Order: sequence, then structure tokens, then C-alpha cells
Amino acid sequence: MKFLLRAFWEGKEPLKTFKVDKSFRTKSKVTKRTIEVSEAFGIGVDDEKIFTIFKDFVVDINPGDVVYITGDSGSGKSVLLRELTEQMKDSKEFGEVVTDQDLKINGKEVLIEAVGKNTNQAIEILSLAGLNEAFLFLRRYEELSDGQKYRFKIAKMLDSGKETWCLDEFCATLDRETAKVVAYCFQKIARRLGRTVVVATTHKDLIEDLNPNVIIRKAFGPTVTVQRLTANQRACSILKDVRIEEGSYQDWISLKEFHYLGQKPCFMKKIFRAVHNGEVCGVIIYSSPPVSLRARSRIFGKISMRNLNKYVVRISRVVLKSKFRGIGLGAKLVKDTLEKVNYPIVESMAVMGKYNPFFIRAGMKMIDTSEEIFRESRIRELGDFLLKHGFNLEYIRSRKVLNRFINRLNRRERKKLRKLALKSGPKVHSCQLLMEHLPTAEFIARYWPRQPAYFYWVHPSWRDRFPFSH
Repeated sequence: MKFLLRAFWEGKEPLKTFKVDKSFRTKSKVTKRTIEVSEAFGIGVDDEKIFTIFKDFVVDINPGDVVYITGDSGSGKSVLLRELTEQMKDSKEFGEVVTDQDLKINGKEVLIEAVGKNTNQAIEILSLAGLNEAFLFLRRYEELSDGQKYRFKIAKMLDSGKETWCLDEFCATLDRETAKVVAYCFQKIARRLGRTVVVATTHKDLIEDLNPNVIIRKAFGPTVTVQRLTANQRACSILKDVRIEEGSYQDWISLKEFHYLGQKPCFMKKIFRAVHNGEVCGVIIYSSPPVSLRARSRIFGKISMRNLNKYVVRISRVVLKSKFRGIGLGAKLVKDTLEKVNYPIVESMAVMGKYNPFFIRAGMKMIDTSEEIFRESRIRELGDFLLKHGFNLEYIRSRKVLNRFINRLNRRERKKLRKLALKSGPKVHSCQLLMEHLPTAEFIARYWPRQPAYFYWVHPSWRDRFPFSH
């Protein structure tokens, strides 16, 4: 397969030629009304009519191509798609073929359970399809919007492992803005994985974002034209109409429902927003940095409180409306505001950034801190206690599972667990006051350390000017 793809991109002759001949024979049923019509218009009611849809039609398609079949309703697009699909199934070059009709989707299934062999793989697959939102991972398919359901179909195709993807009525039920986003994400995933894509749709407005190698335009009758293009990598067309500007707290309020941490971030310093045709579609918030971060110290050494507030700012929120995800808007929002915030060092701690590396695409560097977190003795002691008493750490975010576990412990064990839990929590004084009033299960589920990565960016003009070690 890799050799075949390489041969095409090096400009050699097409590797696979498809030929399609398709016509239908029709004959009217003899009834009183059909006889009356035949007499009125001079049509023989017993005559057999032949409708030719494709006559000696030939098209060259290579493994790895993105093929866009378009034309008016009833012109024969779906017929051609079915014919190509069947011929591809018989061709070794295109591997296994999956169509949208082959996807088995249970409306009750939770997204994070429906794809991938484990949680990490599921998050990666869903993120590739543009479903990179923590709350979406936990929702059922039947609870999704039409656009999200279509993205989930893409995730299912990706998870199928099949080499060729065929879809009829591509994005037909979606609003055109969402359709462009989905088309862009679809081709981006397919090309990254070297998949072949064939879609059919009446809509002609997706050509720029699907970025096909082959466009087949079908008219009524046997007329059909084929155009082969060079599919150069390009940004989603939606981004051309997005502007980044200073925003306000109200912009954050309008989008906070789209962030898994809906509560207000502390000590906000700057807010910028992304606006598309008058609609706020994204927000980034810059806040004061946390006092102590092990990963930061590894990079910049010890920084005094005075210098910390003077030189460092933290990205505390990057929020996008769901339908704008997967097109590079997150990376654009970060990249276009890094210098505007006017701080020498910009940092962030994020779990999602490991699966959807928009921080890296924006020019930031990443350090994975997950192992460091669990080296801390206070965390390790709590984890060891839970494991020793038979608790499965995979369920540590579930208050229900934790409460069932705690209820099985004796009084002495519950007291020790409480002590270890409080010891493992954040060291900020205000947090400690709050923690003392939380039930043990609530506390552990909330404060058990997550596994974020540390991202940082240094302003080019400041790289050799810091008054602390760097």
C-alpha cells in the first residue's frame, strides 16, 4: 500500500482504472390511466424505455485519493458510488472497504466506550474526529447533535481499520458551516492515515474543504465530467473569515458551557476572542501563574514571586464552540495571542493538549509531567493504600465507586484513608480550608492528581534577558 501511494505522488500513471456502464429498462403497467396518457401524448404504453446513466464511463482512482462525486438529485451520483464501492471491494489495491451503511451504531452507547481498545486510544480517535470535548466523551450517541453524530461516524470509520471509506449524501443533513468543518476534518484524517475516500453529495460548496484529488460531476443522462486536481495542504475555509481580537468576561460567560471546567478561572489578566461572521466562536483566557510548578523549575530554575508575576502568565482556558473544533482554530487562537498578551513567558498545564496538540502547533513546547506527579510520596502513599485494600484506580474519579469502597473499610482504615487523602491534596491554604469540609470520596475524586502536560513559550526578544536562570 505504501508503495502504491508513493508511486502516485511521484507523478506516475494512475494505478487503477474503473469502468462503469449502467442503464435501466422500464415498462409501464397497463392501466386505464396509463392508456389515457399514452393516447394523449402519443406514447406507446407497451413500449420498453431504456434510460442510460453511464455509457463507457472511465475514471482513474488511486489508493489514497479523495474522490468527490456531485450533481443534481436523481442524476446518478449514488449509482456511481455503489458501482465504485463494489469494484473497490474486488480490488486488492484498495484494501477493505467500509461504507456509512456498514457502521453499526447503538444509540445508547457512550462515546468513550464505543471506539478504541482503551481510554487513551478512544480519546485520540474521538479527538481526531473533532469530538475533543471532555463532556462529549461521556455522552450517548443519541444525545449528540447532527453534526456531532456525523463526526462520530468518522470516528467509527477510523476505528474500523478499513482502508477505503465511502459515504453517500455526504454532510447533506448539516448546516453548511458545520458541513465545511466536518469535510475538512474528514479529509485531514484520511490523508494523515493514507485512506481512500469516495463521497457523493448534491452540494458543491464542500470542494475547497474536502480538497479532493478527483471531482466527478454528473449531469442527467450519460453526461459526466472528471477533473483531477493536485490536493495541496491548506487551512479550512472557515478560518479565512475568523478574526482574533480582545474580548471580555462576557465572552467567556457565553462559551463557558463548552469547557469541562465551567467555573471561573482565578486572577484573569487578558481575554481574547475569535469571531466568525459576527459570532463569538472561541475564547482564550490568560491568568496569573500558580506559585509552584516542578516542570517550570526544570526549564527556568527557581523564580521569585516578584519575578513570577512580572514575567510569567498562564493560559487557563481555551474554549471553542463544538462545531468549530478540529479545523485549527485552537492553535490559531493561541498562536495569534502569544505575543499580544505581552509577557516573556507563557505557560499552561493541560490534559487534552497531549491528545490534541494545538499548543504545540501554536509554537509552544511540551513536557509530560505525569510520571513526576506520581513520584511524590504523598500521592504514592494514598495510591498504595487504595491498591492494598483492593480499589481499582481506574475508577478513582467516581464518587459512587469510592463511597462503596469506603463503606467496606473499618473505622481505623477510614480514618487512615482520610488522613492520607488530606495529605495528598493541594498545599494552597484556601484549598486546605475547603478540603476539611469535603467528604473523603468527594475529596479524592476531585483532588486525585490528573496527568497534564506542561506547555511553555518564550517571547523571541526575551530569550537571553531573564534575571533568573534559564
